[in-house]
This record gives sequence, C-alpha cells and structure tokens, in this order.
Amino acid sequence: METNPLATMKSTGEANTLAAMKPNTDGNTILVRVTRVWEAINKRNGTTLHTNVVLLDQQDKHIMAVVRNNQKQIYLPILKEDEVFVISNFKLVPGPKQYKAVDAEHSINFYYKTKIEKSPDTNVIPHYKFELTPFSDIRNLVGNVNMLIDVIGLVKTYGQMDRRNNGAQKLDVLLTDSRSENIVVTLWEDRSKQFLELLPACKGDPVFVVVTGLLAKKFSAEASLSSTDATRCYINIDYAPLTCLKNELAAITGNKTAPLPPPKFEHFVTPTGESIPELSISSILEALIPPGTLAIHCICRAKIISILDGNGWFRVVIRIEDPTASTTVTLFNKEAEQVIGVPLKKILAEQEQDDDSTQVPPVLKNIIGKTFVFQLKITPYNIIQGCEEYTVTRVSEVAEVSNITASPNIGTSSATPLKKKQRVV
Repeated sequence: METNPLATMKSTGEANTLAAMKPNTDGNTILVRVTRVWEAINKRNGTTLHTNVVLLDQQDKHIMAVVRNNQKQIYLPILKEDEVFVISNFKLVPGPKQYKAVDAEHSINFYYKTKIEKSPDTNVIPHYKFELTPFSDIRNLVGNVNMLIDVIGLVKTYGQMDRRNNGAQKLDVLLTDSRSENIVVTLWEDRSKQFLELLPACKGDPVFVVVTGLLAKKFSAEASLSSTDATRCYINIDYAPLTCLKNELAAITGNKTAPLPPPKFEHFVTPTGESIPELSISSILEALIPPGTLAIHCICRAKIISILDGNGWFRVVIRIEDPTASTTVTLFNKEAEQVIGVPLKKILAEQEQDDDSTQVPPVLKNIIGKTFVFQLKITPYNIIQGCEEYTVTRVSEVAEVSNITASPNIGTSSATPLKKKQRVV
C-alpha cells in the first residue's frame, strides 16, 4: 500500500524545508506554498517553452520548479497559486544561469515518480517572497539578463495605453520610493491590462505595488524597467516591505494621518513625474522659450484630416479647433510610424512598386479622421531662427478631440488671429 507523504513527514520528522533538500537524490519531501505560475514564451514564434512555478517554504526560502509541456496536464491542474502542497520524489537540478526569477542555485524538475498533495493551510508559510532591488541599483543592471528584477514603489503616474508599430500594446507606470527616486516601468500586453484592471479597486487611494520579473533597459539617458513573461503586479497587498514604504513616505510628508496621493493619469509618463503642458496648435506656433532654457516640451491633441506625399515621404496634416482660430499643422517625422501602426520602410517599398506613386497607400488612409496626442519638442531653432519643423517625440491615439486651454507654464504672444503660413511639425 502506498504511503501518504504528508503522514510520513509528520511521523518520521523528515526535513520539509528547501534548505534541507539533498542533491543527487529523488527522495526529498517538502512542504511549500505556490506563489507564482507563468509560462515562458519563445519570442520568435510565440510558442510555450515550459511553465515556471515558484515554491516558498516556512523559512521564507523559495525555489523555482519547471513543468515541461508534456507534464502540464498532469501537474498544472493541481498546482494552484497561494495554496500549500506536499511535494515528494522530484529532481533537484542546477538552476538556469540567465533570466532567473529566484536567486537560488538549484531548481526542481518533476518526473514520473513525483507526487503532489494539497495540504491544509495553517499560515505558517508566508504568502509572498520577492527579490527586491533598490531603484538606485537599476542603472547598473541595464543589459544584465542573469537575474530578473522585482521592485516596490508608490505609483505616482501612469500613462495612456499605446500600440506600437509592431502591434504590441504597452503602458508606462512611474514608481517612487522612500528616497524620492523615480523609475519608469513599461508593462507590455497582458501585464498592462492586468495593472489597469487592478486600479479601479483602489477607489482613489494611494497605490503601493510590487512588480516582479523585470529587465533593466535604457531609453535615452534614463534607465527604466520593462516587463517579461515573469512579470506580475501586486497592488496594496499585505506585505511587510510595502507597509514599511508606506510609513516612510508618510513620515517624509510630515503628517502620518494625511493621505498619500493616488496615481495620476498622464498621456505621457516622464521620469521626473512632472506633467507636460497641453497646448493648442495656435499656442505652439506662438510659444516663447524662457531664458536659459534649451527646449520646452508640450503635448497637443489633434485630429488627422489628410495625408500628403512629400517626395517619397508622407506628411500627416492635423487640425484642431482652438478659442482663437481654426489652424492647421503638418506633421513630418519618423515617429509617424507609431501613428500608422506599420513600419514606414514597408509602406515606402510598396509605394515604389505601385504604378501610381502619387497615391497614398490605403494603410495610411485608415488613420485619417482619428485623434492622437502628440508630444512635441520646441527649440530655439523654431523661435529664434524661424525653423518651421518641430520634433514629434511620442504619439498616442485617443478616442476624441477635446477643448484645449493654453498652459500658463509656457510663454505665448498676444492672442491675435494667426497670419503665419502653415508650419511643419
């Protein structure tokens, strides 16, 4: 008659912690909680490589178990997140060298002798365990793929869901820590949707979050974090480091009873957390750069009304109604492929093969009538030297055009009707 692993552990006093596991044997038995389960995806073809399961014991030690594709139907219906199990007869093998979600030398492989039984949850095993990285260390981890990054922070701002030219959706979230350091976390696809689904439950309260399984990237001069298959967001959970962060931030404000701010929506998230002023086209054309400033940034919400062919390049004409006049601006920038949703090289190649090169491709015509938010950079060349080309740095599609009020943060000339010729953005 087969023995019950849980009963055997209780009667014989066998080791049931991860630290006591013995290598080179399949006779280990452990009592663990499943904290995370996710599929590792091949980015080239979208197939599932295997499924990762993180196991945590009562000594706050965790390890990763790998479930191969031919084992999914056997083990995954049993291994539910946040439940406790007795697992016996498994292989303790060397862990992965790269993209590690758990800082452990070994990992667990299941095989035909492995037994998994659900155990009563007596709350002796913690519910969460993360490999937390301070924001100050992230810059030094750019390009390092050995260990995935877990961070905690207060959500300061979050942006618009964007669709990139390859069709992938992303969402930028700005986190701040107890040292008032900020980091931008970019959540891709389902990870961005998961974050947005969790937000309504907060009902205007501050949002403290743990984000797991990230990689450090570099965008311009700033370090940031980007999601992977292992990324998961945990909002306002009962986790001691989050409680400490909340108390530290409350102490910084000088009033522990005053509520911390809830997340703020911004069309474009900046590393500093500062809002980018939203201007009408007429205000952009009349903008003045403050003394000692190299450039100013603003956003403009506008509708695309037509597309022009400019010697092999396509210019997007946008128009918006403002309080003083109806004005039109031409957009000409490589970032336009973010608006179009298709790489410009592909469009231009198709255009060259077309007998009538003056015709705008249908894929471009599809964006006519849509509304976008454009982030613009205004430099002294635009104002002092009269250069009528503005740089578009970011683009995001929105549902509809809204009324725009000029921001007081940027100087403008008197609000007289515009008499300037059409400018190029």
